[in-house]
Amino acid sequence: PLALLLIGIGLGLSMYLFARGNKLSHGESGSDFCGAVFDQTCDATLSSGYSHMLGLSVAGWGIVYFGMLAALVVSAMAFRELLQRSAISAALLLNLAGLGMSGYFSFLFLSGTVPLCPLCLATHVTNLLLFGALVLYRGGSPFGFLADVRNGLAYVLVPGQQASAEQTARLASFIALAFF
Repeated sequence: PLALLLIGIGLGLSMYLFARGNKLSHGESGSDFCGAVFDQTCDATLSSGYSHMLGLSVAGWGIVYFGMLAALVVSAMAFRELLQRSAISAALLLNLAGLGMSGYFSFLFLSGTVPLCPLCLATHVTNLLLFGALVLYRGGSPFGFLADVRNGLAYVLVPGQQASAEQTARLASFIALAFF
């Protein structure tokens, strides 16, 4: 589906930005894609104080983020009957968190706090488009997945409920996917 293509684009952009940031942190520079294509380098952004969170570069977190989304969408495709709705709902919830971060970093660009990075901005736009693609893949209303998340949390947190074999299989599959 379109969601997987957008995840691939986001993953590719994050991998490039991660590699470029690592190169800069080791004192290497040279020509880069942003400078060649946009006539504006991303190096100032990748070297700024906002380029790392919790000991990992933001681009590194992007790799983790898009990797998790890829695992969720691929599992939804592979285990359509068992996990599709749950996996896409989880992907949408994760995407909402990612959109919050994208909004924050876009604000930093627009406010001039951090120099504009065209590839970073492309990653954030891709992330926004991904929300629409995931909603289309799931079907239903744009925020209907929140009911799925609420029901899943209620199932896990409410004591005394007896699980069916199907529910147990779904939960075990979903936990295994989350650890992956």
